[in-house]
Amino acid sequence: MDDTRTTVIGAGAIAVAGSLWAPWYAIDFGPAAKRALGAQTGQLPGVLGDVARQLLTVIPTHIEATAWQAFEKADVVLFACAVVALFAAVVARMDVVVAAGGGAIATTLLQMVDRPGPSELISLRWGAWVALAGALVIVGASRMPSERPAVVTAPPPPDWTKPTASVAPGVDPTHSFPPF
Repeated sequence: MDDTRTTVIGAGAIAVAGSLWAPWYAIDFGPAAKRALGAQTGQLPGVLGDVARQLLTVIPTHIEATAWQAFEKADVVLFACAVVALFAAVVARMDVVVAAGGGAIATTLLQMVDRPGPSELISLRWGAWVALAGALVIVGASRMPSERPAVVTAPPPPDWTKPTASVAPGVDPTHSFPPF
């Protein structure tokens, strides 16, 4: 990667891919949620209600899920977008980089809005925001001007077969020294 633009796109792609292992969602079972679930278990008959209430006591108050755990296909789409953006940047195909970054933005926003499970219990975590920031960096960096140096060509060599100065009449131009 020989210019800043490609390096920045690479950083964005690494952020998108790395976010897949970070927490994207969390379920918080605070006191209100446990009371609501307890009310539901109170309506269950006999032994089944007793077992459900006992299970409520062992439920953790906070559960997090990564993109790999929560998604069905969006995780693979995000990973593919990151890889495609990186390789397209290396070969200077910025049109492909924009498409891959745009795909990552759209996929991330869709997963942020359409959360798994009941949205009143599910909250977004930092992994989703890292993926969105990385995808925005990919698209933004693809619009940066390239810093590759312009190709400088050397001037053509002089043509030594042509005389470069005028010769006095009666002097042979092929001799470099006057005759003795």
